[in-house]
Amino acid sequence: MKNKIKIIAILLFMESFFHACKKDRTNVVYESKPAIQSSNYATLASFYKTMRPQTQTFEIDGSAGGLIRGNRGMEFRIAPNTFVNNQGIPVTGKVKITLIEVTNYAEMMGTGARTEAIDGILGSAAMFNINATNNGVIVYPSMPIKAAIPINKDININNVNNFTGVVTLNNNNDTTIKWVKDSIKVVYNADSINRVYDSLLKVYNEKRIVKFDLYVCGWCNLDAYYNDPSGFPIKCTFSGISDVVSSEAYIKLNEQYLKGFYRLEYDDVKKQFSSTYYNLPSGWKINIIVLLKDKNKKVYMQDMVISNDGKVYDFTQFAEISDANLESYFKSL
Repeated sequence: MKNKIKIIAILLFMESFFHACKKDRTNVVYESKPAIQSSNYATLASFYKTMRPQTQTFEIDGSAGGLIRGNRGMEFRIAPNTFVNNQGIPVTGKVKITLIEVTNYAEMMGTGARTEAIDGILGSAAMFNINATNNGVIVYPSMPIKAAIPINKDININNVNNFTGVVTLNNNNDTTIKWVKDSIKVVYNADSINRVYDSLLKVYNEKRIVKFDLYVCGWCNLDAYYNDPSGFPIKCTFSGISDVVSSEAYIKLNEQYLKGFYRLEYDDVKKQFSSTYYNLPSGWKINIIVLLKDKNKKVYMQDMVISNDGKVYDFTQFAEISDANLESYFKSL
């Protein structure tokens, strides 16, 4: 009889124990993160265009000239009768001036105006695009436009030259700009440090004002070469993402108070990104950014800061990233 009582007690205890466990399990709440949506953009290049800075528009009288000031403080003084048509005849009446100021990495991506010269890697102090039209027809400066460009006050201006942009378009009308060094050296006033108002950020910044004569319209860049024959090329590979339909790698540089943003070339035989013929100084801290897009239009990203030592860096820790977060990432660089 006692044994029966013990058995019944054990059975009752086990039933209540499992009932309690079952009850506890039903109270567990599992949180699941929503899957990242596929990109709204067919290509990475079409996404980059969303970061393009606004084109500013001004109007002057061709006979009178005038002063143009951009949102970031770039100024262009245009003398009377500066512009002529393609027959060399001075333009009268209204002249429309367009200006794009590029001052950060996101704007470089948005315009395709990164820091790649035809003969090396550059660090940029400032870049811009300026053009003029009369009744919708392009006109040309017959005398220099007086440019005054604010740059970081700590830049060694002795190493900076003026570069002209050569624009290329691919089949998708994606713009890429490569830079060619001008034969005319930038002339500047070493003591011209002023407080410059940025009307976009609504702040004053202490800047050095670089003054020089601008002889042609189009893309212009104030740069110094980053190349160092005694340094190392930048190389990296990637793996871990299946069905990759496009891949891109960039290096972000911020040395000597100059901004560099360079697209690495991909070798389909070696399955490797690299800076090809161009070496950068040993020991520089360099941010490499690799972006991948798969057949489902999902975008994956990984970035890595390296100390330049000639190694091949392998990217394997990719994470999905949304369009909004990718935009925020570039704008925070």
